Amino acid sequence: MIESLEQLLSESKEFISSSRLSEISGIPAHTIRKDVGFLSHVKSRSTGYNIKDLKSVIIKDFDLSRERNICVVGLGNLGTAILNYPQFDNYKITAGFDNNINKIELLNTKIELFPAYAIEEIVKERDIELAILTIPASAVQITVERLEKGGIKGIINFAPVSFHSSNKNFFVKNVSVLEELKILSSSIFLKK
Repeated sequence: MIESLEQLLSESKEFISSSRLSEISGIPAHTIRKDVGFLSHVKSRSTGYNIKDLKSVIIKDFDLSRERNICVVGLGNLGTAILNYPQFDNYKITAGFDNNINKIELLNTKIELFPAYAIEEIVKERDIELAILTIPASAVQITVERLEKGGIKGIINFAPVSFHSSNKNFFVKNVSVLEELKILSSSIFLKK
């Protein structure tokens, strides 16, 4: 959502309606109106929301201006691509992990790399809050346990298995490219 608002500001737009924001972000307009209603100091006018004010309130209310340390676990093609992605705004990749020691030694990156067994120690040491998993399904359980013991607060999971945590201070976002393709295909089919 922030990226959408920044794009509009760069186009010198001042106001936006929830329906237009829905078109840009893919979030239903009624959800936008409901969610924005919970934010402090955001008023909708007949012209819509003031884009600059909305962006500022979202950043403030969700503490998005603070830099957060993240790590990438699994350094195959997807993990390496994420590791080398140049723009993560306030998210700083401070470590990469993999089970394959040879891979760690051969990868050419500015990010320091570690063996997976060191996850707990490095996460604590570097105050890493968030992790991105790009590992095989068979490695998820032990990896999640190590991350939780290290104090991780959230995971974006690209592993080919969904999981949830009963820990109320721990959040998981399961992302399946295959499922997203199915949803997109269904949307195209329904538009016919």
